[in-house]
Amino acid sequence: MSIAVYVAASLAFARDADACAEALRASGLRVTSSWHNEGPHEDPDDDDCRRAVIRTITSELGQADILVVLSYLGRPRATYVEAGLAMGLGKPIVWVSAGGIGRQIFDSWARSLRLDIGSEQPDAAELHDSVRRALFL
Repeated sequence: MSIAVYVAASLAFARDADACAEALRASGLRVTSSWHNEGPHEDPDDDDCRRAVIRTITSELGQADILVVLSYLGRPRATYVEAGLAMGLGKPIVWVSAGGIGRQIFDSWARSLRLDIGSEQPDAAELHDSVRRALFL
């Protein structure tokens, strides 16, 4: 059975999130998040559109076994909805930070694993290993 992963990041970094999702797929994991490969990549102004976004996030995160947050990209608070939902559902979270950039209060949660990377994009093998380890937190 394939591990299902939801990838979260700031909307402005959809391309980075999509590259991460592709690397996870290539390593044999299933990615449930679609926001990074579908537009538009900006917050909607309309309340109906906002509700639709929340429904999609809730549904896709509900299908995932684990959340991967690229918190070193942009503002980590852009991922607080996903983090809060994952915590509420009891799902483990891998927080990807770079040299301390992207660290915040949520990454101290008991089912969180921090992956500190030294580059702009996490190493696929290291990320895959972190996802597998986080499942046992």
